[in-house]
Amino acid sequence: MFWNRLRKTDKLIEYIAIFKLNSANGDPVVEYVYPYVNNENPSLRKLRNFVLPCRHKGFISEEYTLIFTDSNGNVEFFVCITLPISRYIVCVSSYLPYFELLHSLITLINQEHLYKKENRFNIEVILKELHQNCDVATLNISSPSNLTKLSIQLPDAQVQFVYHRHILEYYNTLSIGNWILIFESLLTEKSVIFYSSRLQRITSCLLASLSLLYPLIWPHLIYSLLPSDCIDYVG
Repeated sequence: MFWNRLRKTDKLIEYIAIFKLNSANGDPVVEYVYPYVNNENPSLRKLRNFVLPCRHKGFISEEYTLIFTDSNGNVEFFVCITLPISRYIVCVSSYLPYFELLHSLITLINQEHLYKKENRFNIEVILKELHQNCDVATLNISSPSNLTKLSIQLPDAQVQFVYHRHILEYYNTLSIGNWILIFESLLTEKSVIFYSSRLQRITSCLLASLSLLYPLIWPHLIYSLLPSDCIDYVG
């Protein structure tokens, strides 16, 4: 659903950003970025503005996806996770829709508490040791405390890629009647707005509905999450 809108890149991951929620107003503050990205970088600035729409407050950790489109129609993907107890948000940026890989990395960072200041050097190790061999992404890290191994099959650029987690969320959330209504609306190029208190649910339903259009594609802008004061822009 995105292969005709991808930017050229030789990297699996562009950067990893960690935000700390301001204790006074709840705004996300950039605390760490690797590889280094200037605070005024358009990608990071956009991420900072949209990573927590409407100052969303949740009591459980959520993994969700952001998609940004540039002036040329090319896309950039972010998989993020909110960590309400520690007040962190972690995001992984990529120009490629390798959602299984992004999910695996964000899960590793969360489970091993790599978002904490004393553990962040491990993020640099991960990105340096992450390699692509043919259509497989591999990660092998040995340390005194543990051994981390990942092997992720990457989708073929010539076929449609459907991420099963998104489809499962879509299936469990919406009725068949809504499936048909959404599909019909997308075919006729009408705007569709998903509303939920769960960020994960919104972005999963959006990506699943777009993937089910195959072999057709959605030619317009995609807003995976929007603050409420921006809803009028999609009218």
